[in-house]
Amino acid sequence: MDNDLILKTLIGEGKDDTINSVGILVFYRNKMLTTQRKSGTWSIPKGRIKEGEEPLLAISREVVEELGFALPKIPRKIKVIPKENGGKHHLYAVVLDRMETIVLNHEHTQYSWENVDKEKGITLPSNFDKDVKPFLVGMFGVQDS
Repeated sequence: MDNDLILKTLIGEGKDDTINSVGILVFYRNKMLTTQRKSGTWSIPKGRIKEGEEPLLAISREVVEELGFALPKIPRKIKVIPKENGGKHHLYAVVLDRMETIVLNHEHTQYSWENVDKEKGITLPSNFDKDVKPFLVGMFGVQDS
């Protein structure tokens, strides 16, 4: 086993994961979906891009894996954020026309729909993902819950 594979195994990455990742803002009727990881941290659905995988296919795969439904429409890429490890985080957004049935995978304990208000901003749990939160603050303004 080579050193990269040993390291990936120790930190819970798949052998074909890259340093690049994807995430998605899922909206439905002025609410945004958040998920809580087993660590207790809240975030958006996200994950690593596999070797040879395009970001759009990666986010579609991650939604199926983490939320249990296929995206009913093509999400829009809204930003590419540089990561500390030299990789890129591709951020997508989708507005659902109907409520999808969510079935969380083993990585998550629960989900929540957070209010998005044009004037007041978005309400997020205090332990929300520190890497994603600054982007949401810049986009909406944030009211911590």
